[in-house]
Amino acid sequence: TDELNINRFSLYNTYGDKQQLYYEALDAYLKKVSLPSLTDLEKDGASLPELESFLKSFAELQRKRSCGCFIQNALVEHAGEDDDVLRKGHFLFDHLIDIIADALTNAQ
Repeated sequence: TDELNINRFSLYNTYGDKQQLYYEALDAYLKKVSLPSLTDLEKDGASLPELESFLKSFAELQRKRSCGCFIQNALVEHAGEDDDVLRKGHFLFDHLIDIIADALTNAQ
């Protein structure tokens, strides 16, 4: 709020409340960070080279981040009590499972 030079309550009121702002931030992270990292793996015909590239990039990113990503942290902290956070995590992981399975099928 200091960076934006706005009152915290104005920010919350724009999104309904603090919880809705959190969900909007998770959605934005999925759209702008998580899903774009899967683009090569989502391409038609993606196979082992794309899967290997994705896994290497992901592993390297994890080495650089000591705290995990926003989605990982949200799931660890809130998935047990917040179905909306759990659904957002399932959306990402189910999609990831599907495109990895497609890449492995294409590799056969």
